[in-house]
Amino acid sequence: PVSGTILDKESKKPVVGAKVYNKAKIYETTISDSAGYFYFLCVRSYFEIRPLKIVVEKDFYKPIQLKYRGIESKVVLLETIGQTK
Repeated sequence: PVSGTILDKESKKPVVGAKVYNKAKIYETTISDSAGYFYFLCVRSYFEIRPLKIVVEKDFYKPIQLKYRGIESKVVLLETIGQTK
């Protein structure tokens, strides 16, 4: 599976209810759980063709796009809108 944990960049607390989807197939969508965790079950051969592009969106946060080049898990830090780097 392709998975990750979504955290608030400033507080490092889990972001619950973030929409996570495959950019190429928007109908492949999941929502982060109470721990900020999400996952997709993907066919391994997909990564041999091109990286999987995942988009993470949540109200009051800047959307972010991730690239997965294989079966892996990532920590995703979402930045609130208006937050400085």
